[in-house]
Amino acid sequence: MKTLFITNAGGIDYMSDVIFHGGKKIHGKNFYETNKMWYMYDNLDIESKKKLYGRGFTISGKIDHSLYNELPGSVEELIRDKFFDKIIYGSIWRCQDYWELVSSVYDKEDIIIIDGEDDSEIIFKFVEKSTYFKRELYENHPYVFPINFGVPEEVILSEVSEKKILTSDIIPNFSRNYLYEYESDYFRHYAECWFAITKMKGGWDCMRHYEIMMNGCIPLFENLEQCPPLTMVDLPKVELIKFSKEKEINLDNNKFVLDYVKNNLTTKKIFNKIIN
Repeated sequence: MKTLFITNAGGIDYMSDVIFHGGKKIHGKNFYETNKMWYMYDNLDIESKKKLYGRGFTISGKIDHSLYNELPGSVEELIRDKFFDKIIYGSIWRCQDYWELVSSVYDKEDIIIIDGEDDSEIIFKFVEKSTYFKRELYENHPYVFPINFGVPEEVILSEVSEKKILTSDIIPNFSRNYLYEYESDYFRHYAECWFAITKMKGGWDCMRHYEIMMNGCIPLFENLEQCPPLTMVDLPKVELIKFSKEKEINLDNNKFVLDYVKNNLTTKKIFNKIIN
């Protein structure tokens, strides 16, 4: 299957990047991009990575640069010829390139739109001509489907580490979050903690939740019971609410969240959901 990923490649955009990473890992050179996702490839230099949002932790620089593939012609010609089987808009609010052409050539089922913004607003003019996925989905809308973040399987901890710290001192929205210069140190800290505090930030879905769980740490999630049912649908909200209330030191709980990420929250899993 050949896919065109339409993007402005402007820098870290977690929902778009999750889909790109999953698609590229699965389909390799058959997964094309309109603008090179430069910050996603493993030849990204250290200084450039440090300047990215969140220092590029977790998602950037993880794809083998040899998998990049130049388009075999102009974008317009390839779209007109239906060279691609699927068209994906990685971030519809930030890039709507070629929309009139794409929507006139491709069927609704073959156009996938990702709306990964932190608010609940939906661009309904695109819904009727595409399969539309919304991250912060607060109400049920016909033909709008929920989606959430995921993480590259290569950054997920293999097994739960020895615990040395009760609760992480990384507190959302405080400068302590940015003391880690290296991704490995940031991950190691969470791996050594039994618990870590997290909460709704710009939206309910936040990469921090996944970074905590993928390191075998239990997220103490503030007010998770208030999260809309169609937001963060792939997270084990029932169990996380229970863990947050009980705060039980039980290694089985830490193993549960780690295994859950491995089985349900990889970028490949999230990508396959939008395709299938």
